[in-house]
This record gives sequence, C-alpha cells and structure tokens, in this order.
Amino acid sequence: MAKNVTFSSYAKEVNAKIKDPVLKELLFGMDEVEGSDIKGIGVIYKMMTFTFMFAFAKYKYDRDFKKIRIDTPNAKRVIDAFECIYNGEDVGLDLIIYVLTEMQLDVISMGERSYFKGVFENRNRLQIPVLRNVIGTWLQSIKRSEQRDEVLLSYFVGLFENLSALRNVKLIEGEDGYYSFEFEPYDCVIPSYFLIKKGEHDNFFYLASYEISANHQCRLTYYTFAGTEILNIDVSVRDFLSNAGMKNHTSAPKSILAKSLSSLSFKYIKNLSLAVSDTVTKETRRKIYEHYSMKYSDIFELGYKKNLNEINWDNVFTILMIEEGPSELLEFLLDSDGFYFEKILRNLEVRYNKAGFAMDVKEKYEEAQDLELGMVKKYATDNMAFIKTLDSINKTFMAKSIIDGLAILESNEKKHDAHFVESLPMRIKTLDKIIAASDSAMSKALKINKVLEKTFRYIIPFYEGIIGYQMAKDELRAEFLSKNISLDLMDKKQQKEICENAFFEAATKSKEAIIRMPLGKLVEAFRELAQSLFDNKGGRISISDRGKALKNAIGRNYICSYDTFEGILKFTKEDVEHIVVDHIPEDITNFINNEKHDKPETLVANVVLFNKFLLKAKELLYYFIYNEDYQREMILGQQISYDPVYPYVVRYTVKSENRDGYNINNFSVFMTDDNITSEVKILSEWDYDINEKYYCIPNIECSNKRWWIEPFLISCKRYDELIYGDGKKNKKTNGEEK
Repeated sequence: MAKNVTFSSYAKEVNAKIKDPVLKELLFGMDEVEGSDIKGIGVIYKMMTFTFMFAFAKYKYDRDFKKIRIDTPNAKRVIDAFECIYNGEDVGLDLIIYVLTEMQLDVISMGERSYFKGVFENRNRLQIPVLRNVIGTWLQSIKRSEQRDEVLLSYFVGLFENLSALRNVKLIEGEDGYYSFEFEPYDCVIPSYFLIKKGEHDNFFYLASYEISANHQCRLTYYTFAGTEILNIDVSVRDFLSNAGMKNHTSAPKSILAKSLSSLSFKYIKNLSLAVSDTVTKETRRKIYEHYSMKYSDIFELGYKKNLNEINWDNVFTILMIEEGPSELLEFLLDSDGFYFEKILRNLEVRYNKAGFAMDVKEKYEEAQDLELGMVKKYATDNMAFIKTLDSINKTFMAKSIIDGLAILESNEKKHDAHFVESLPMRIKTLDKIIAASDSAMSKALKINKVLEKTFRYIIPFYEGIIGYQMAKDELRAEFLSKNISLDLMDKKQQKEICENAFFEAATKSKEAIIRMPLGKLVEAFRELAQSLFDNKGGRISISDRGKALKNAIGRNYICSYDTFEGILKFTKEDVEHIVVDHIPEDITNFINNEKHDKPETLVANVVLFNKFLLKAKELLYYFIYNEDYQREMILGQQISYDPVYPYVVRYTVKSENRDGYNINNFSVFMTDDNITSEVKILSEWDYDINEKYYCIPNIECSNKRWWIEPFLISCKRYDELIYGDGKKNKKTNGEEK
C-alpha cells in the first residue's frame, strides 16, 4: 500500500470501482462514499459477508445449470462447505473465514483458471485468517476493537482489492423486498433468497440459518451484513424450499471439523491437515486407508459401494493428526526422498503467506540430517542397515522440522477427591421417587417446589458465571490485541485462572441476589437472565454484549427457547377445561404460594390438576437437559444434546499428551443416575485434572458425537461449594456417589 494513501483518497477508488449505487449503500451506508464511510471493522465484515453470500448464490445457480468446476482441493472445500450451509452449518464468522481462505488459495493456485475468478482476486497478499481475531473482537465490543487508522486502512485496502465480486455485481430489487444478483458473466439473474429489505430503514439481511418447526412451518433467521441485528420470519416449508431452491435434507447434518479448529491456539493442526490433504496422491490415500481404516472406521465413513474419492479426506487427516499425533502421521506418509516434504512446505508457505518458510525449514532439516549422518555411519553394520536407518531418520527429521517450523509461526495428574455431584438426570430420578411415594399431595407439591427452586438457584449463577468468564477472556484478548501481541504468548495456566476467577465472582454475585427467592421470583430472575442476552429498541432486536459473550463461550446466544419455556410452565385452557376449583393457577410456579408454601388444599386435592402439575414439573427438568428436543428425548433417552440448559456432569478419564505437545482429553459424560456414560474426546487449550468432575456445556458450533472442541468446563467441586456452602458440598444423595 502506498504511503500517501488515506481513507479519503481511497474512497475515490471505491466510488470508481463499485459501479452499483445500491451495493455501495448496502456496504457503506452511502451511494457516494467518503473516507469516514469505509473506516472500521464493521465495514470489513460487511464486505466479507456479502462476498461469501454472493459466492454461495453463484454456486447455487451454477449447480442448477451444471457449470461448477472443481479443479483443486481448495475449490472442493468451498463447494463442500456450501453443501453444508443450512444443513449442519449456519452462516457465521468461522465459516466465512474458512470459505474465503480456501477461495483465496484456489485463486493463488489456479489464477485465471480458478472457478472463483471474478469473485476473488490475488491482487493483494492480505491473508483472510488474520481478520478472524479483529472481527471477533469487534463483534464482542466495538469499544475494544482495533482503532488504529493505519491498521484499519491496510485491512480495508487489502481486502477490497481482492474482492472482485464487489466490482462485478449489481443488485436488482425484486418483489416483496427480496433482492437478486446480476453478475457480468451471466445473462440472467442469480436468485438470491437471503437478501431482504425491511420497512422504511432499508436494512439488508442475509439468511444465517433456518429451522423446520411444527405444522409444516419454517423459521428463517436473518442477520444484517454486519451481524448486529436479527430478523425472524415464519413461512411454510414448501414455499421456502421451492423459492430458495433448497433440498429438504433428510440426511444427518454435516459439519466442517477443520473450520471449528480455527478457534484453538494449536490451529496449526488445521493448516497442516489441509496441506497434507492438498498434497498426497491417490496411492498414498489408499495406503492411509489400508493402515488406519480398521482402527478408525467411523472417520472414513465408507458405506455401501462408496469409493475412496467420496471420503472427506480433510476430516480424515485432521482427526488422524489429533488421534495419532502430527509426528506419527507425517512419518508414516512422508517419503525419504523429500517429495512430499517439499510439497507440504510450499503449501504451508502459501497458507501462512510466509515467504521463505519452505527454504528456512529445509535448511534446518539438512543441518540436523548432516549431524546425524556421521553417527549412523559409525554404527551401521552394513550398507543395507545404513540405508534402512537413514530412511527412518530422514522421515523423523522431516516431520520434526515441519512441526518446529509451524510452532514458530503460530507462536499433571492429581489424586481424585471423592465428591458427590448431583446431575440433572439424578434430580429427575428424585422427582420420580417423590411422585411415587405415599405422601400426601401437599407434601409432594412442597418437595417438588424445593427441587425446582434448587434447580433455578443452580442454573442462574452458572450462566452469569459463563458470561463473566468469557468477558474476562475477551478482555484479555483485546488487551493483547491493542498492544499488537498474540494472546498465545501469555501463560495458559494464568489465562485460565483469570477467567475462572471472573466466573466465580459473577456467579457469587448472582447467588447472593437470588438466595432467598421463592420459586416464582426465581423464575422471574431466570426470565430476566434470558432476556438480558438481547436488546430490544423500538421493536428492533439485536444481540447484547452479554449475548455475544455467551455465544463466544458455548456457540449460542440464547439459554433456551423462551416461548417453549413459557409453554411448559403455563396451564393451558385444555389443561383446566373441566376442572372446578376456586382458583386456577397461571402456571406451576404459583401452584402453591410464591411467598409461603401454604396454598389451600383445594388445588392439590384436585387429582386432574395435581397430575398436570406433576407432569409439567418433570417436563421442565427434561427440557433443561435437552432443550428443544426434549419431547423426543423423553421417549428415546440416552441422547446427547449440544445445547443443554443444565450442564452435563463429566469426568476427565484419560489424559493423552502426545510428543508434539498438545493434549487429547477423554471425558465420560454421565447420562443417567445409573452410571450410564457416553465417552467423548474434548479438545481444549486449557489443562484439566485427571479423574476430576466438571460441569460442562458443549460448544454447539463445533461438537459432534466423537469430538467436543472447546466446550465450557468448570470444576464441580468448586461450583458446588459456592452454591451449597460448606457442610453440604460432599453430602451424598440416596447413598450413592456420582
């Protein structure tokens, strides 16, 4: 970038190159752009989001007319990602970064022959991944985001010069506020169901996700291009699928593992996995399959008549890197003559935009090889032994050189303290025992009220703690970012301690505020907590800073579906239609008095109404385990929900630290009070204590049956000490320990 370039001078470039005034207004708020209009991270995010959605629309059009060309692994990743959108992957920052990065690499590799030519160019070497942290910080808090003019300008210019779609596209307003794209190489209009214009403010939205609900209805969730406002629309499933050209997916939702890994500090695994996937030949893939498919049959996903070309090799190499360790896998597939070694290094050099990386690593490898060669010659008994030993040494040093180079770029077991932890399935079992007991109806109602009070007194401080934890983590990141220093340089143990202290500080404050509240007041406090995650100004809903913090921590900006929660609590007309009592309660929280447990016996004496109360109380606890899937899971059972309201109890069972210096953590998830568990592997940047129990909420955006990447974990013992106080923390229930 020329030294004399300013926002004002570059605004003239923007006006000259973007021909469509509607597009300029969408991105910058003005059809004649000035310097102040192009300044800020929000503008950068708008350009990226728009280009992503435009590329998706182009793909949808080309797929229908069979014009898609897949000439490289990078192009295949983009197309595979587009296939996952709305079927396992919502449109969010990580997905946008992932797709634009692979698109950029495809253009670098293929030039004019790239399928994405006209969408993306290689005019500026700005690497898309560097924008992830700065945009993430801006989404969390505008005040803490990057403010330096020279940095913002370099990001803007670098991105704008690469996004040729901004110069080639026109927006055409259609019916009902929907928009379409017109793209120069095409004579017709590309349908664009994800852009919508609302009311007099002329705000533009893109479809981030959709969910098929009951009664053949579809809930569409739109965001502004800057990701700051939400718009929900309910339409019929048939109308949406036909108008949007969508398929009604019946297969299990897909997810992109490599995308999820980008949020972790050891993200070099992702780049190394993709570099290997780009490099290896068909023969080597078969070698990998023959060696590992029996041990890891699930990751190869080979069904009936499925061939090797249909395997998701990106996921295979990523999981093998984690399971076997990068060194083991590299030593297995590298050849002693260095063919793969050089190709992988060149691929990594492009991915990191680090000129000279391949040469530097190769030189260090050759130095280490020369030193070792002299030792081998001394002790080899014959030529064959020398050749065989040298072959093994070469592969070992190649693998080590690659990993050491990446590490530069990216720059303890304890005794188990027996501690009883009550999981929510155990609390449901307690509820069942209360219901089955021969006590009076009033006695049962009082005991159930106590169970519900205990549950809310646990949940509310827990979520306040998560929000406090994440805000402290975001503050650390912003502080280091402001000094242009990577947070990875700070000691992990120290980072974890700061965040956990913030958790317990926020949770303690919340506990003290609700400690004496009866059930009705606790439910009100829970409602206030859920509503605090969103701002509603003049009917315009946006995510609050607290909601953003929660999303960063567990992948969602909500605790539960508010409407479903209210529906479980309330007695409907059908519930009380044939009941004759002096007073019909509004919901289960005032089935007995909110202030004192002394409501007249008439309510509990009515068998029909009392049974409705029992069912709703149990339904509420199941809802807290499974969230929206609770009705199905009450029947099926033993299913893992990735967005539980009440956290799981997990025990850290196996700690596996490989020779490359990162941990693979095996955890047992307690599914019921009968010691039935489900095993998951958890990938986290923090260290945890072996055999300890933790309260855990998976990160919904990067969890599957096999892997939970960076879930939220907090010590059961410490949290129980806070909630229940001394003397109760190790108390056993029903004579059992969980």
